[in-house]
Amino acid sequence: MKAIIFDMDGVIVDSEPLHFKVEKEIFEEFTGTFDPEFHKNFIGTPDITMWAAFKEQFNVDADIEHLLELKFDLFIQNLDQVPLIDGLEYLMSILSKEGYSLALASSNGRKVVDNIIEKFKLHRYLDFSISGDEVTNGKPHPEFF
Repeated sequence: MKAIIFDMDGVIVDSEPLHFKVEKEIFEEFTGTFDPEFHKNFIGTPDITMWAAFKEQFNVDADIEHLLELKFDLFIQNLDQVPLIDGLEYLMSILSKEGYSLALASSNGRKVVDNIIEKFKLHRYLDFSISGDEVTNGKPHPEFF
């Protein structure tokens, strides 16, 4: 079996600028400020990890589930700002024709992953996808892959 697992942010879509924008907005809403040093420690980690640390470090009076939903909703509302990486669809079509099984593994929640797959019609190429809220251990732990 030949298979390739794609990450989503920065590999399939250029979504980091939108993640940053939405997370900064939420930080400022709940704390009145934004701490870039705190934030940079969580780039690429599951959202639940960042929001749990955010809640604890900044004494935020909100459930983690509420913070996650807020982030996912704001991200999805602004999905038009997320472009597909140039050449990716062509690459996926070639790999599919060559018999590779293609999968997507993302630290994002299922809601975000499904919206990205739908927006770019990636279900045509992907055989499987897994999101950060479907695993106990986030990347780079092998459970993810």
